[in-house]
Amino acid sequence: MKKIFDIKEITVKEKIALGIICIILLVIGTAIIKNLIKKRYNYNIDYSKENIENLFEYSNSTNDREIYWILNNIIDGFIKSYSLELSGIVKTDDGLYSREDFYATLSDEYKKVLNKSKYMEVSENMLKKFVEKDNTMKDEDYIAEVRYLNSNRYAENMYICKLNTVDENVNSYIGIIINPSNRFYNIFYLE
Repeated sequence: MKKIFDIKEITVKEKIALGIICIILLVIGTAIIKNLIKKRYNYNIDYSKENIENLFEYSNSTNDREIYWILNNIIDGFIKSYSLELSGIVKTDDGLYSREDFYATLSDEYKKVLNKSKYMEVSENMLKKFVEKDNTMKDEDYIAEVRYLNSNRYAENMYICKLNTVDENVNSYIGIIINPSNRFYNIFYLE
């Protein structure tokens, strides 16, 4: 059988050229894989044009109780962060976070649209919808409906929750990306 390629017969210049070609192919292959991974986790939400009510309308309803309770716990902590603020409490030792702490949970794409000062403004406007007339916070029955975004267009595990506010005529929404296996989440929308 005749050999197509014998490494012993290659000159030094050819070995260098072959090495350079291998490095170029490796770099191109890495770039392609990186791009595919980036596309997989690209949320494709144009925040300047997208309306949360449209996203909510075209998303799919879910009745997964485990997902519901995970989302409810996140939302409960977020709403309680404003309750602490209204009470004048800055930090607690019992695992409650401040509203400012929740800025770290925003998705990278949402942070590009919502800097920290804008986040503080948007989150306060949202959370004011949960303040009762006696200046206490609504403390139960937050979620009216949970929907998930189509994973063919968006990242997996993206949920939009329509929330029950103090005024039943006023809607509020929060978008959360969750990964239940490692208890990781990001907020991708507040209203």
